[in-house]
Amino acid sequence: MTKHMRTEVYSDELVRSSNIYNQLHVAITFLILELTDAENDMNSALEELSKTTGHKRDSYTIISDELVKEQIDLLKTMQVSEGGNLRRLLQKESAFDLAFEGQHPIVTGYPDWINDLFPYFQPQDVMCQISDDGGTIIRIFEDDFLAVPASVHESFIQVWWPIAGQVAEPGYLKKVAECVWASFGLER
Repeated sequence: MTKHMRTEVYSDELVRSSNIYNQLHVAITFLILELTDAENDMNSALEELSKTTGHKRDSYTIISDELVKEQIDLLKTMQVSEGGNLRRLLQKESAFDLAFEGQHPIVTGYPDWINDLFPYFQPQDVMCQISDDGGTIIRIFEDDFLAVPASVHESFIQVWWPIAGQVAEPGYLKKVAECVWASFGLER
């Protein structure tokens, strides 16, 4: 099906912008989740300590710390800035009819067939055939892979995987070998 679709080849600048935008999204979300978990764990430990000592302890706060908030806000500002650059470059380089939104994911409307390049489930025989034909492999989890036809340029995969990948948080891609990419998202 995707053999008849016209994929695009993108500039290094667009690929870089997409990678930075999506790496920032993963980093910010991960940082907030980890800090919140640490804060909750610490407060649970303080509550247990209060039960044994009989002294009420003040809650432990990380997320509301001014320095932490400033750093997270700085990362968010960088992501917004890179999102504007990504949008500008994608509008300039893509002939697809695209719709944009101000938040992640930045591209909300695009041709439906792009989703088919990154299915949630891909039969093993299909994946093996695509791989044998020189296609690109995307490693999603340790033992979970996806194959994209060789006719799809790596720049197209790098830009569209974070947008159209059918896992909940596709994240971003890093090349690990020739025609093999690893996906780094919040589920990994």
